[in-house]
Amino acid sequence: MKLHYFIKIIKRNILFILIFFCAIAQVIILNHDSTSGEKISAILVQIEQTEEENNKLTQKIASASAIAAISDKVKKMGFVQNTTTVSLVSPLPIAFSAKTSL
Repeated sequence: MKLHYFIKIIKRNILFILIFFCAIAQVIILNHDSTSGEKISAILVQIEQTEEENNKLTQKIASASAIAAISDKVKKMGFVQNTTTVSLVSPLPIAFSAKTSL
């Protein structure tokens, strides 16, 4: 009878020790996961910023290549840059004189 009682106490103590170690393991794992979550959030923000920058650079490249293509076509067609301005009408007065009334 004494041996049966002794085995029962040992089983109970082993169960309590197992529960205690499981609780400690859970705290350690949750602590690790929470700090990993912060790192993941920082990485996600960095990914978003990099994607935005890539989109802007892609647009700049497309714009520059379009302008360069147009410039090349214009040069091949023989167009030259016009440096003088020609007006077919005489300039209009900027302001009415004080003698004129509406």
